[in-house]
Amino acid sequence: MILINSTAKLFLITAFTIVVVSCNGQNYIELQSSFQKYLDNKHILATADDLRFSEKYFESKEILNEYAYSKNCDFLNLQFYISCLSTAEMLRDSAMIASHLRKAILAGYHSKYFKLEKWKKYLIDSEFDSLHLVYINSLNLKYAVELSKMFDNDQGYRNSIKVKDSVKYIDSINILIFDNLVKDYGYPSLNKYGNDFNYDNESINCSPYILITHFGEQHWHRYLDTMILSAFHETDSWYDVEFIMKTIIMRKSNLVNFIPLRFVGSDSFKEFLLLKNLKDIFHQYPTLKWEVQIADNLSAAKTIEIKNLLLNCTQNNDQINFDSVRFKNDADEFGKFCVKFKRLTGIN
Repeated sequence: MILINSTAKLFLITAFTIVVVSCNGQNYIELQSSFQKYLDNKHILATADDLRFSEKYFESKEILNEYAYSKNCDFLNLQFYISCLSTAEMLRDSAMIASHLRKAILAGYHSKYFKLEKWKKYLIDSEFDSLHLVYINSLNLKYAVELSKMFDNDQGYRNSIKVKDSVKYIDSINILIFDNLVKDYGYPSLNKYGNDFNYDNESINCSPYILITHFGEQHWHRYLDTMILSAFHETDSWYDVEFIMKTIIMRKSNLVNFIPLRFVGSDSFKEFLLLKNLKDIFHQYPTLKWEVQIADNLSAAKTIEIKNLLLNCTQNNDQINFDSVRFKNDADEFGKFCVKFKRLTGIN
């Protein structure tokens, strides 16, 4: 048995021996490079905001110049445009405000967001309406409206009725609708449904990754590869992929036990994502403890490899004793899985 106390130090993902492994037709290095671009952009936007809050406006503008645009789906750049608008306002740069406001509107910026009415004065008459219409026309409007209805039902039942059977019922209906929409229009990546917007006096909010988390394990694994591919091609966000991966790891956060995970020991990009998000969970919930069981139907080499991966994930943790790993007698219980995790402590 391995007891993992999640005060574990940051594991060294660069130490993994994974070099180039195919995933959805892309190799490991390409996928990791795309994911790192997302992390870098996230850091740039957070730093720009911190600098602006510290009244270092020119420094905020400089760091924003390092942002790497998402070229295949401009909707992914919306938060960048908003950050530029906020910095430009502090610099009283009217040309920068007008330029980035136009880009932001075309990426989905609308009345939901703060300061729109104030910033509209930098546009010519009716320019907002015409640009917003261009944005609306770039979407698969029917798809977006249907997804938004599903999301409203999903949230409505969970936030008000709180009846378990009713939630299961609405999830079962949403699953049928969702799968049929995917057959008709393909997976709902951001380039199809866009950022939140208003249409016909209704607020359109899709959030398909949240729907998928409520559909259960079969759908998590069914769509994970597609989500990774969409994020790689910059038609969707890596945030959604991480959200699903954390769901796969944690399952229902109020439960202590959950079933095996597929990806440890698979030498894949998904293993990289799993361990990266496992590290994030360790830091977010530092009091969690885990039990890890390794199936006994693995080769000695694979068993050693998995132990090393777990060691990377839990470095400098003196509670780990690899001499006392408990192997399962009935390997069939694991099915496709190599490793079984069990959370020993709940989340406070």
